[in-house]
Formats: sequence, C-alpha cells, structure tokens
Amino acid sequence: MALIQKIVLCIITVAIALVLGAGLYSLSMEPSIRNDIWILIPAVLCVLSVFSFIFHLKTIAFYRDNSEIIKSFKSNAVIWYINVAFGVSLIILAFIFAFQFSKLYDNNIQTEFTLLAIIVITTLLIGVWICLDFYTLYKKINEVKSTKYINQIDDISGQKNQ
Repeated sequence: MALIQKIVLCIITVAIALVLGAGLYSLSMEPSIRNDIWILIPAVLCVLSVFSFIFHLKTIAFYRDNSEIIKSFKSNAVIWYINVAFGVSLIILAFIFAFQFSKLYDNNIQTEFTLLAIIVITTLLIGVWICLDFYTLYKKINEVKSTKYINQIDDISGQKNQ
C-alpha cells in the first residue's frame, strides 16, 4: 500500500510540475506579465515540485529495505526539507485560493463554486498528504535508528543470541 502511495505521489508531483511549467511558459509569453514579481510564485512551486518528485523517487526504496534508510536521510536531508516546504506551500496556496474565491463571491461575480471548491480541496489534500508522508517516513527512520542501536547494544552484551 505504501509503495502505491509513493507512486501516486510521484505522478501527482510530476503533474503539478508540468501544469506549473506550462503556466509559466504561457505567462512568460505575455509581455505585461513577464516582468511581474508574482510570476516567481509558480516558478518556485515548479522547482519545489521537481524536488518533491526526486524525494519520492529516492524514498520508494525505504518501503522495501531499511538498511540504507539512515544513510540516505543524512545525505539527502535538504531534499527531505524541500519536500516539506512544497507540502506546506501547497497548504498555504489552498488557503490563498480559498480567500481569493471568497472575495469573488463577495463581489457577486458568477463563478462555478463546485469547480473552485474542488481546486481548493485538492490542493489542500495534496499538501497535507505530502507532509504526512514526510512525517511517517521520519517516524520510520527513528524506529530504524532505535532498533539498530538496541541490536548493537544486544550484540555487545550477548543478549541477542539467547
């Protein structure tokens, strides 16, 4: 089940990166928007989603084998925290969307509420899912560390073979 979750998260992060990349490309073609500072938001999200995809690819092996989990965390800690930043930024983006959509309704502009709600809820759920995935992997790393240290102590004291 966890392996399927990782594959789905890989697909979702690639899809987000592609959508943001296509949006950046189309926005960069518009001369009035090209020099706007707000174009940095989708650019940063696109970069974060690429790093999140790398994170999910690297951590697929953690669900099959625990032997390299501690080494991989220490050597790739930056990618782990960039993944959390991507999840948190999606959560913040969902709240920004919700605020902007509520302003649209206050101005009596005709918009499709169901579509807007799906966008907000999907963005929020993906962000929470990415953060929860990080949390569960982090807990697994701590369990593997403690098991490794207990086994080393047992090897020294001779308790393991009895």
